[in-house]
Amino acid sequence: MRTDVAVVGGGPGGSAAAIELARRGFDVTLFERDDWFRDKPCGEFLNAAACSLAVELGVRLDQGVRVAAVALRTQNHRLEVKLCRPGRSIRRNVLDAALLRSAAHHGVKVLTGRPVRSVHGGRILGDGFAYDVKLVIAADGSHSRIARERGLVRSIPRLQRVGAVAHLRVSRSLEPGLMTMFATRRDSPVAAGFCTRGGGRAILSGVLPKGLPPRPALEGFVRNRVGIDAAIEEIRTTACFGHRLLRPYDEGVLFVGDAACFVDPFSGEGIHHAFEGARLAAAVAEAHLRNKDPLSNYARLRRELDRRYLLCDLVQWFVHRPAAIDRLAGRLGDDSASRLIETMTDALPPTAVLNAKLLREVFV
Repeated sequence: MRTDVAVVGGGPGGSAAAIELARRGFDVTLFERDDWFRDKPCGEFLNAAACSLAVELGVRLDQGVRVAAVALRTQNHRLEVKLCRPGRSIRRNVLDAALLRSAAHHGVKVLTGRPVRSVHGGRILGDGFAYDVKLVIAADGSHSRIARERGLVRSIPRLQRVGAVAHLRVSRSLEPGLMTMFATRRDSPVAAGFCTRGGGRAILSGVLPKGLPPRPALEGFVRNRVGIDAAIEEIRTTACFGHRLLRPYDEGVLFVGDAACFVDPFSGEGIHHAFEGARLAAAVAEAHLRNKDPLSNYARLRRELDRRYLLCDLVQWFVHRPAAIDRLAGRLGDDSASRLIETMTDALPPTAVLNAKLLREVFV
């Protein structure tokens, strides 16, 4: 069998790339290893930019909860900002299903329950199937088999932590639409985001040190840091993360989403970055397939995303140092706090905080 483009992975990055390329007139086949839509260890937050892109991709977001404010809590301080452009909280099984339906609507051949075992020399192989392809979009997640087989993965040792996501049923009514980000404290090594969803439900996405059992850590966090009684309905974890690729492309392959770069997701940009990376990959793929332009152009186009990843790294440096993040929160004025949180949620570019005025507030 043949197809112009094989997309490996049906998450936000893979589905978005498939839709974009199908719109450009290519024959696209998407391979998703699972045959059902499962929740994933994801904070499930779409910032305003991600919401706009999701709608462009044909997704209705009315099943999500509007997030209009974000708070940051440290050892001794609490900063809260009303977002100039609200985001949404939406479960991953709902979002992924909507994206794959849109992909099929746009003419993508969607094959679920089809894990890809090997990609080599313009050919992909799985259990009982083989396809000749002109190009592969690798969107196979943070533990990308394709990237690892090609020796492209470079781990970030200081980010070798465990991500854990819990869906909660809370004992009292909480106003929906507030996302609170909790930095680590001297008495707690856990950094987490807590988002209220209404109807007695909430989501907690945490970053834990290796070796810390997730359930008791998250139960204690909800009780002691969030300050509510809640029953954890389910917990999903992702093993040690924190990696970049030597390059986001290889012979016949472009990498998108977490397969391209996966860092500590504290500030919630993952889905937006996946959509943006998919849009850039589709443009490079079209130029390559039609005009033989080099795939290396993808690295150049991703530079703005790379700057955002650098900002993520800076945020992580503070978030996991209780004294530093507390000092930062205490020194920021209202305007700078607003710009910091808006930038962390991708409403503003990194240059909004990487400037002399804000750095003087923090370090002088």
